[in-house]
Amino acid sequence: MSNGVQQLVDAMLDKVEAEQPHIDHTITMTPVNALFLPVHARELPARDVDGPLRGHIYRDCLVWEQEFLDHVVIVSPVVGRVPEEAWVPSYYGNLRTGDIGPFPPFVDDDE
Repeated sequence: MSNGVQQLVDAMLDKVEAEQPHIDHTITMTPVNALFLPVHARELPARDVDGPLRGHIYRDCLVWEQEFLDHVVIVSPVVGRVPEEAWVPSYYGNLRTGDIGPFPPFVDDDE
């Protein structure tokens, strides 16, 4: 059974995998939202970086748990030794609206 967090992350990963098929990505979200993603592994071999990625792995992406806006999910490229990867865009997802795009969602003034 999936949930809103997992559905948004899956849509974001489907988008980046279609547009950036040979680039590894990470997922950044709050620790509370990370609880809604299943753990597929605890270690992932990484290309172009030293050593494997260790932690919460979902769909071959490391999940970074960061305290920030609870409605924002970021899927960003893992930048290693390939200069072209530094120019690949990150994608931002808004859990409130389901929107996905290359720009962060605006913060409401009344929050």
